[in-house]
Amino acid sequence: MNKGGPEKRLFARYPVKGATLQYQKDRTCLVVNISRGGICFLSQESLKVSSLITMKISFPGPLPSLTLKGQVCWCLPGLAHSDEYQVGVRFLPFENKKGSNPPRLLERIIKLET
Repeated sequence: MNKGGPEKRLFARYPVKGATLQYQKDRTCLVVNISRGGICFLSQESLKVSSLITMKISFPGPLPSLTLKGQVCWCLPGLAHSDEYQVGVRFLPFENKKGSNPPRLLERIIKLET
């Protein structure tokens, strides 16, 4: 999250109205925005920075869900409610290697931009 310094993000962020994210079986969160590099969502619990998570992102309408791996970059108390946290996650690389995200999923994220 930018705190007044130079912008470090490489990709523009896009809101996806009505999108949700599940990172544990019983943890469903509202997506704030998404980009080619990562995602921001609201959580009822604080997540440890640097932790690895697997996320299932669901979209409204006919769009199929995405399951992606990422690393928590930051976690801050939410502005609207004291019991919420904003969480920023960087997607793991999109490549054909174990522990990475399949490249075809990056193509699906790019389609969300249009």
